[in-house]
Amino acid sequence: MDYNCSNPSQPMATIDTLSLTSLSRMVALTFGTDACVVDVLAPSNRVLYSRKNPICSSPVILVRNTGSLTLTSIDIDYWLNNSNIKQSYTWSGNLVYMDTISIALPTSALWQNGLQPNNNRFNVEIKKANGVADDYSFNNKFGSPFVVADIIPQDFSIEFKTNNILLIIAIR
Repeated sequence: MDYNCSNPSQPMATIDTLSLTSLSRMVALTFGTDACVVDVLAPSNRVLYSRKNPICSSPVILVRNTGSLTLTSIDIDYWLNNSNIKQSYTWSGNLVYMDTISIALPTSALWQNGLQPNNNRFNVEIKKANGVADDYSFNNKFGSPFVVADIIPQDFSIEFKTNNILLIIAIR
């Protein structure tokens, strides 16, 4: 398409009309069963998710159905760093083509296996979708670097001062 916009008749003229055109092509879906790990929302170092991180609770992943069949179950493995001890979880529900869902994963013993003082990575992998091997395995794994949450001692105090009044709260 050529709108002949490169040589306007009046170079300093204002543009009164904005035309947006979209070209699209319908393509047949290649895979029947395909669950894709889109992102790890927590734990994550990404600034986009900084309001929810660092965490000391359940990891949260974002999964999309990129296959033509509705997903009713997804078997997920997840672990920290290079730990040989993997946690497993089976999500069940209804996820139609191109829909996305956030899945909170149970922690059980996750934080006790492989956590380091720094340079940590949370890993997740989809093992099965609808009880069978995923048709496209290249979008099944995702790793997310993260910072460990600060550990606060059991006994601590908070000092809060406003309008020249000092309030000290001791927590035990």
